[in-house]
Amino acid sequence: MQTPTFLSDKLRSSGAGRLRRQAGQSEKASARIVEYLPGKYLALSVFAALEIVEKPEFFFVPGAADYALGMMLWHEEHWIPLLDFAKMAEPMADLNGKRVLVPPAYALVCAYRAVGEETGSASASISYGALGLNALPKTIAVDNGMGCALDSENSFLEKVSISAFLYQGVPVPIVDSGRLFSRCYSS
Repeated sequence: MQTPTFLSDKLRSSGAGRLRRQAGQSEKASARIVEYLPGKYLALSVFAALEIVEKPEFFFVPGAADYALGMMLWHEEHWIPLLDFAKMAEPMADLNGKRVLVPPAYALVCAYRAVGEETGSASASISYGALGLNALPKTIAVDNGMGCALDSENSFLEKVSISAFLYQGVPVPIVDSGRLFSRCYSS
């Protein structure tokens, strides 16, 4: 079992999130939490989750990876990938791995800095991608007392997450948008 990494340490070192402390309270950070499968959640920095698009219009790209729903035009100038996080994290979660293209009710547009495989460091330019969602994300307050170990049985979540916390008794990975979207192009 992994030793939990404290959220405040990860947020300070990554520069993501602003922590606030009130007298006698532990440090807190806000996170956007998304249910990607029934009873399974992921969390993103509030600074990475930019916008929710209702009923996103996208087109399927032949030959794309199973987890790629397609490409969508965002703000009439950015063509961005629309991904199915559930397919990335749990490839066999639906119909024994058969691909079913179900349009998501929402798209959560995220900003990220690409992470280089060789160096592990982020690039200077900001890119955009989106996650297809069937429910709206919630904003919650997270503190060190909620920290827990990442799911060591899911290698994908280990590669794209910086830490984890308990939410309603369920471990929730804190997904780094740079690792997530960089990974989808390199695999």
